[in-house]
Amino acid sequence: MPKTQTLKVPSLKISRIQSVPNSNNNSPSDKNNPTSEIWSTQKNQKSPPQSPATKYQKTFTTPNRYAIFSTQTIETDNMEHEPSDSPENNKPPESSENNSAAQKSPPSPLPPPIFIKSVINFDQLCIKIREKINPEDQFICKSSINGIKLTTNTPNAYRAIIKFLQESKAEFHTYQIKQDRAFRVVIRNLHHSTDINNIKNELEVLGFRTRNINNVIQKQTKQKLPLFFVDLEPAPNNRDIFNINSICYTKIKIEEPRVHKDLVQCQKCQGLGHTKKYCNHTPKCVKCGNNHLSENCTKSQDQPPICALCGGEHTANYRGCPKYKELQRSNTQYINKKTHQSTTNHNNSTTPVNNTYMHNVTKQNLSSNELKSLINPLIALLTTVINKLILTK
Repeated sequence: MPKTQTLKVPSLKISRIQSVPNSNNNSPSDKNNPTSEIWSTQKNQKSPPQSPATKYQKTFTTPNRYAIFSTQTIETDNMEHEPSDSPENNKPPESSENNSAAQKSPPSPLPPPIFIKSVINFDQLCIKIREKINPEDQFICKSSINGIKLTTNTPNAYRAIIKFLQESKAEFHTYQIKQDRAFRVVIRNLHHSTDINNIKNELEVLGFRTRNINNVIQKQTKQKLPLFFVDLEPAPNNRDIFNINSICYTKIKIEEPRVHKDLVQCQKCQGLGHTKKYCNHTPKCVKCGNNHLSENCTKSQDQPPICALCGGEHTANYRGCPKYKELQRSNTQYINKKTHQSTTNHNNSTTPVNNTYMHNVTKQNLSSNELKSLINPLIALLTTVINKLILTK
């Protein structure tokens, strides 16, 4: 194989010449001065005749901004190489990995908050939590009439606090940590009778590890639909699944699931805003509101239901419940506020062209009555102009 040698392009040098009047043009000191030679870097060339002024040369060395492209690899089969113990050969090669390591890695997402209920001694709780987590880990609390909201800065501290609260039989609820959250997608146009194991095997061959696969069922009619929810294990290549267009001999389409704005309800304690998987509250029945699971309820059909949220004569999952309406209204206002803030920030940073585009989009979202009120006068005016033109002819 041909041997290679790395060459580097040197920095650019610029010579500046300045003429200074001198009455003694044939002074011997000028002839012996190397700075008086205009072409001092050229060899075997005649020097041009000296002008009546003394020549001074000043060299400026500029930084080479193309240094990153300065290395070249050439074949040097018949060239002599420096010994392997030379200082230049012992230098570690510069690579982009060192530069990337110097850059700061993006911060990992913070663990979800923990909502603790019925705390009697706050100081004692903080002391116990401080003993369970590592010295470098931190936590902070925010108190309200409903309990304490506790947040941590590391997943290890989050898991240690959850374990401590479970062992203490405390009432709390939390959410799934983002690092453990599955990546959910929807597979469309796949027949409902397709074996789930076949779907799992084909996805694994393509490099995706599945956690759960479910066929979607229509809520009212209980009919199976050609839709499948697929939960993938956390992996860097999860978003590549959207490039798949065929599995199980079927042309499919993979999409992200739709986001529901309705509040989720826990089927264990009937609370709103969390699920039973991460709930450690006392169970409440959806029918009678007593402290037991809904499947263990012995209430007869003759007795009216009692809501565990407001105490009214309806089940706890009734969407007309005053408590549910209040929390849903607050949640909607919060979402609208966040959306308005993001839209305002986007409009402040857009160019006039983008502002014009946003104005056009706003006009397209007008209601039908507003459109009619704008279009009808224009139609009437156009009709009048046409009639006058006809009469004139």
